[in-house]
Amino acid sequence: MSRVENNQQIRILEIVGNAKLGGVVNCVLNYYRNIDRTKFVLDFVTYGPSAADSEIQRLGGKVYYVPNFIKFPQAIAALRKILSANQYDIVHSHLTSLSVFALYAAKKQGVPVRICHSHSTSGNKGDHAAVKKLLRKFSTRYSNVNLACGIKAGKWLYGKKPFTVVHNAVELDRFVVDRRQGLDIRQQYGIDGSTKVVGFCGRFCNQKNLFFLLKSFALVKRKDVVLLMVGDGELRTELNSYANKLGIADKVIMTGAVSNSVPYYNAMDLFVLPSLYEGLPLVAIEAQACGLTCLFSDRVTREADVTHNNSFLPLKTKVWAQAICNALDNNVTQDDTHDKLQELYGIQSQAKMLETIYLDSYNKHCK
Repeated sequence: MSRVENNQQIRILEIVGNAKLGGVVNCVLNYYRNIDRTKFVLDFVTYGPSAADSEIQRLGGKVYYVPNFIKFPQAIAALRKILSANQYDIVHSHLTSLSVFALYAAKKQGVPVRICHSHSTSGNKGDHAAVKKLLRKFSTRYSNVNLACGIKAGKWLYGKKPFTVVHNAVELDRFVVDRRQGLDIRQQYGIDGSTKVVGFCGRFCNQKNLFFLLKSFALVKRKDVVLLMVGDGELRTELNSYANKLGIADKVIMTGAVSNSVPYYNAMDLFVLPSLYEGLPLVAIEAQACGLTCLFSDRVTREADVTHNNSFLPLKTKVWAQAICNALDNNVTQDDTHDKLQELYGIQSQAKMLETIYLDSYNKHCK
């Protein structure tokens, strides 16, 4: 008799990698908060302790640590030990092309449902880009379910092979237009009411193209504009030095990591994301939910433009500087974005979709 027939929870191991970076682990946590936890229990595999651990445990899950899957022999061995000590029905790997290693271990340990999930594309530099591109052709070798956060991310990893889109969903009730929250942030950083705020939120890494952003912002010759960069990462020290070199350090605010980004979105007048590559960025949905117009690089999937009030720009500094000025002069905050976002990116509808995928996959492969 299966777990479903016996009214037992289906046991799922979510492999999310570096949980300190937010991103993927935040996306999966959004689902765990809203999924039916009487039917499913989710444990997590990460690369080490993070702020997510306590909430995972509060929701009923366990957290296991393994080496980075770039060091695949050690990581596979560690994962196989975890799998041999626990009876999982599903392994859901969120490592994009590196999932091949995690799902190899899962198949060797006899896990019946093995899900590969593409969360991004890849650039030509940094973040082990060459290795990731090489591994694409092997992405589905050990999976029997293929998911992606968007069409572009799916086609990048799977090519012409079939996959299902499960959007990076947002708890839209949290991400709302509330300029009172934004006023508190402005006061905290000494930003007066007449100053325009250009905002970024995310990891300070090569993918986000933040040196380009600083160089573009330096061309915005206006005294009434500041750049609010919400987040942290390995490039923060270099970015600070570069802002000093450009002579704009007094107009650039780097907040460090924050636990709640909503007030920061509400302090912004414009959101910018000049990434070198993306799957379907969660911050794009969050910013639109908070009523912001967005400027995206033309490397970001058009799927990110839900409200149709955004622009996709080539990575040319003068183009970005002019677009920032134009957007600030013409920008009107949208207060009616939630209906547009709810169907595709509301966590309730997407959590139901993921539940269905888990149940259907379990019924197909576990009986």
